[in-house]
Amino acid sequence: MLLLIIASGLALAQNDGCSKDADCKGDRICENRVCVSPQPSRSEPVLPVPTPAQATLAQPHEASSAHRHRGLFLRPDIGFGYLTASMSDLGGDYTISGAAAYLGFAIGGSVADGVILAGHLWGMGATSPNITANGQGGAPGETRLGFAAIGPEFDYYFMPANFFLGATLALSRVTLRTGGRLTSGGTDYSTQVGLAGQFAVGKEWWVSDSWGLGLKGEVTITANKDNSSSNPPTWMGFAFAVGFSATYN
Repeated sequence: MLLLIIASGLALAQNDGCSKDADCKGDRICENRVCVSPQPSRSEPVLPVPTPAQATLAQPHEASSAHRHRGLFLRPDIGFGYLTASMSDLGGDYTISGAAAYLGFAIGGSVADGVILAGHLWGMGATSPNITANGQGGAPGETRLGFAAIGPEFDYYFMPANFFLGATLALSRVTLRTGGRLTSGGTDYSTQVGLAGQFAVGKEWWVSDSWGLGLKGEVTITANKDNSSSNPPTWMGFAFAVGFSATYN
């Protein structure tokens, strides 16, 4: 009889409703003495926080350095062309000219994409050139005409065509050896150090991420005082060459 009274009291209390959230089961809450499910929040939705992997993917990646002219710059080149030097003084007019071999090397670096500053050393040599004095000429044996220059070079690459223009302002010297081979006999002659300018154009093709092989053409003009002691005349030199280049950058 006592148990029946207790059970009846609990049922009446349950039917009488709730007085606080703890009287409700689960996640329901007490409103107006009735247990109800909570209403969803009407606030602004919370955006999900990206995981570290997602954040990494969202960051812009730095462009690859492959097939770009950046960093260390190296360019050896070799070819052939034509070299001539002429001078006029009270003794007459003199010209020395002939086919010549060409060899050059540049080392430096980029100051911006495709913009190169480098040191440039190059030279040309003609074996058995034609020598003309006052209109009379010939090709004496064992004669060699040489030219060498060194100075700063500026190059600009037009990308992605990998076509470039270059200019060098340099110190130069013209040399001549007559009457013997380079190692014995003969007479050596050289002008004073003068100024030379070179303009070059070229086109290269990538063979790896950093190496390009191509073709290069160049024109050089130089002015060098003779080594005579008083009022020396000026030797004017002109050269052009075409050849192959190999560039690392």
